[in-house]
Amino acid sequence: MKYAFIEAQRTQHSVSRLCRILEVSTAGFYESRHRAPSARSLQDSELAESVIRAHRESRSTYGRPRIHAELRAQGRRVGQKRVARLMKAAGISGVQRRRYRKTTDSAHDFPIAPNTLARRFDALTWEPSTAVFVPSSPPGIVVAPVPENDSVLGHYALRL
Repeated sequence: MKYAFIEAQRTQHSVSRLCRILEVSTAGFYESRHRAPSARSLQDSELAESVIRAHRESRSTYGRPRIHAELRAQGRRVGQKRVARLMKAAGISGVQRRRYRKTTDSAHDFPIAPNTLARRFDALTWEPSTAVFVPSSPPGIVVAPVPENDSVLGHYALRL
C-alpha cells in the first residue's frame, strides 16, 4: 500500500523523501517494483472474480452473507471478512429489503366515531367555469364556490 502511494507520487516528490516520510527503505521500494505478486494477492484476485460473478448472477442483490454461503457451497474455504473486503474493493454491495409496514387496518371491529359535525364527504358538483383566477402579485389566488350547507353557497380562496 505504501509502495503504491510512493509510485503514484514519485513524479511530484523525490523517492527518498517519500520513503523517509512513510518509514520504508528506498531499497525495499525499488525491490518491490520487480517483485512478482504474492500468492495471497493472486488468490485475492481470483477470489474477487468469483465474488463479482456470484454478485452478478444474483442480479446484484446478494450481500456478504449470501456470497460467502455461495462460495462455501462451491467448496471454497474463505472467511466472511475477506469476502467483505473484496466486495468493498470491487465497489459492490447487496440490496437491503425494505421492511413491510402495515399502515391501515380497514377490517377492524372497533366502533367508528360519530359524524357530529354532519359533514358530507361526497364529491362537489360545481362548474369549473365558476372558479375565478384573481391576478395579483405572485402567488395568485383561485376563488372557487364551495357548498357550505344545502342552501348557502360560500366561496373558498386558495392561494397558489
